[in-house]
Amino acid sequence: MHNQKIMTFLHQRFLSLCEIGVLLAGLASIAGFFGYWHWAADLVSHFRMQYFICGALCAMVFIPSKSWKWGIAALLLAGVNAAMVLPEFFGKLEEPLSGPQFKVVSYNLYTGNPN
Repeated sequence: MHNQKIMTFLHQRFLSLCEIGVLLAGLASIAGFFGYWHWAADLVSHFRMQYFICGALCAMVFIPSKSWKWGIAALLLAGVNAAMVLPEFFGKLEEPLSGPQFKVVSYNLYTGNPN
């Protein structure tokens, strides 16, 4: 009986952590779309793969737990970010440009350095 209470408590805490993860990843994912207008929003736009993984993992937790609202939210989070990320991996390959090739070297030298 006591073990059942502990397991139920831990299960509820784990679901709460997953809910927080979906909320934070969802907010960051939405904020990433506004990166054109503010630099701080642009910072969170670089983590779409992590948001996709977070949504997919949380969906795998919520759906077997029959937490349907959170499961749908996690799937939506994973779907939106998958639509942004997966074409980079599975998109069509572009033909390399033909023509002359050259290499560019850039040096960032601090001339005031005594070494």
